[in-house]
Amino acid sequence: MTNSNPAVTSSSSSSTPQTNAVADYIQGIKTIIDNLELIGHPVDDGSVVIHTLNGLSSAYMPLASAIRARDTPISFEELYDKLLDHEAYLRQDESKKNGLTITAQFNQRSFN
Repeated sequence: MTNSNPAVTSSSSSSTPQTNAVADYIQGIKTIIDNLELIGHPVDDGSVVIHTLNGLSSAYMPLASAIRARDTPISFEELYDKLLDHEAYLRQDESKKNGLTITAQFNQRSFN
């Protein structure tokens, strides 16, 4: 399962992220898992988590690193929740950057 993650990659590189990039990415992974199970090749949760983390864009690397450093394994469903949280954080951070406008007012007084 060597998926690239165009949805997440494009959402982190554009100024207006796609609305469901993580949800679409995870749905694609779930489809692959279901197809593998149908042909008699079930995939364990740990492998799914690793492949999911490997497909993330660089915007998700802090989260991926933290998950890899955990002492206890994370479930695929818990990973999904954390990815959605991080996606919301990235959107909020992007909107703050786009909405920040610095203005200055210059008043000149003449003394005659």
